[in-house]
Amino acid sequence: MNKFVSGGVVFVVFQVLAYLALQGEMVSSSGSRRKAVADAVNFLVERFGAVPAAAIFSVAGIVIAFIIYKVLERRAAAG
Repeated sequence: MNKFVSGGVVFVVFQVLAYLALQGEMVSSSGSRRKAVADAVNFLVERFGAVPAAAIFSVAGIVIAFIIYKVLERRAAAG
């Protein structure tokens, strides 16, 4: 997978989570993975508020996307 695509997908996912947090409403979902994500969003919104939770998800998305980009870049250079 292209390093730009991998980082972009992670970034978009975290931006969606930031949008959900910014709504300030409780997120509910079924399924174990979706429930875990909904619990994380709800926890941050309850603990810090909607805007700080959205900022946390935005910054985390940028940082994780950059880390994935750098890892894939090094892996491509090594191999």
